[in-house]
Amino acid sequence: QAEAKSKRLAQKKERHAKCNALKSNYQAHIQSNRSYRMSPDGERTYLSDAERTARNNNLKKAISKYCR
Repeated sequence: QAEAKSKRLAQKKERHAKCNALKSNYQAHIQSNRSYRMSPDGERTYLSDAERTARNNNLKKAISKYCR
């Protein structure tokens, strides 16, 4: 039982950390005028409005999943 409790506690901590990271990413995303992703060669590729909207929606879904 102690092992199961320890495992649940570790999962809870991991979920909490992921929630905080997602919230931080979401705030940075909505506050920036231009969002980008890094290409494999290290260059910035700026997101179109549709891509920004999709990323925003994906972040919201992830936050609702991990931040209960």
